Amino acid sequence: MSKTGPWRVTQDSGASGKGSDLFVYLVDIATGWIMAGAFQANDMEEARMQAMQEGWDQQVWQTLVRIVRHAATTGLDDTNPSVREAIGLGMACATISQTFKTVLEDRGAVEGHWVVMVYTAKSGAAKVQFSFGDSRREDFLGEADMAIVLRESMTAHLDLGCEFGALMASEGGAVVAPSFQGLMRRP
Repeated sequence: MSKTGPWRVTQDSGASGKGSDLFVYLVDIATGWIMAGAFQANDMEEARMQAMQEGWDQQVWQTLVRIVRHAATTGLDDTNPSVREAIGLGMACATISQTFKTVLEDRGAVEGHWVVMVYTAKSGAAKVQFSFGDSRREDFLGEADMAIVLRESMTAHLDLGCEFGALMASEGGAVVAPSFQGLMRRP
């Protein structure tokens, strides 16, 4: 099911997320492309175990970045198998992030909304950041809720006082889609 608005949100398989307790959103900040998939918490645990067994590190994030950038710039949607695989890869990549560790320490559970945000710097370098939203909503986020998550996440990620924000600034700053620019908090 596609929703149109200031950006397009496409939900994996066009299905409702009802009955799921874990949602993954891939977001390309440069283009405004968003895809989402619904899972169960045990799917994330299985992904975490696979990542541990295979010795994943942050290098795998660059594979995800390349897939997301390609899908976003060519307009692929969830009917493309690589997009569907990327949603699962995004979930697995989240399990090796500091965000995942923090969520487990703070909550002891992974249910909720995982946002995998790909940032492209004006220099062309692309990096990924992860965000998490509480599980109060047991369905895909609507556009208003997604706008809140994106505003909070982009503001935190691109803050010049944090390591990632300073890195993006050193690369010329992040390219932000026109549909997302209004979400940015200005100092």
